[in-house]
Amino acid sequence: MSGYRETYRKAVTADMCDLYGHMNVQFYVAAISDSFFSLMTAVGLGKSAVKEDRIGLVAVNMNIDYLSEVDAGDVIYMRGAIVSAEGKKLTCNWKLYDQASGRQAMEANVLYICMDLDARHSRDIPQHLMEAVREALISGED
Repeated sequence: MSGYRETYRKAVTADMCDLYGHMNVQFYVAAISDSFFSLMTAVGLGKSAVKEDRIGLVAVNMNIDYLSEVDAGDVIYMRGAIVSAEGKKLTCNWKLYDQASGRQAMEANVLYICMDLDARHSRDIPQHLMEAVREALISGED
């Protein structure tokens, strides 16, 4: 599994919109968060890694470009990919689209750090998991 994959799909509801009628920024970030767990599960860093390896990946830097608005009633979907992985760092690229028009509404790059859940500090991604992550690294554009 290399490259981008769909990690999220949802209809935008009125309660997700701000007073301008567009989806509020908090829901873009929530979509990225949900997408992250979908992608990590696909590459073997899901619930089992948390339980067995006692690691977690935490977002430490997020850069978001809002490219076009989405409104209540729009169906949106996210595609994501791992773009780099080394040591304790993993970077993902996320692209949010409007399903009906196909237009890209948002793009984000997020840096995640691997954390030891017991010692509560950063650590390298375990080698057996890093191998799966490297196999999933992006091999080209969406």
